[in-house]
Amino acid sequence: MCQTFLIYAKSLAISFQTIKEMLSNMFTGNSYIVKVWFTAVLIGTYTYAEVPNLSNLREEVGKKLIQIGYDITEPQPEEPVVEEPVQP
Repeated sequence: MCQTFLIYAKSLAISFQTIKEMLSNMFTGNSYIVKVWFTAVLIGTYTYAEVPNLSNLREEVGKKLIQIGYDITEPQPEEPVVEEPVQP
């Protein structure tokens, strides 16, 4: 019985490690969600810092942004707020 338990425990450990590895490389540059976040950052809807740190999503979005020369280390400036002149 004890030996059966150890075999079972080892198989669970291997399974957890396999799942962890799969989740750490869940997304690729061609994943739809990577393309969505890449576009959202590129057009200024979100900053790179706002990309969720989910599995390797942020890393893959960062790779695509760097490929086009986008600086992911610097926060991107927000558009200036234009105030309407006050009418006397």
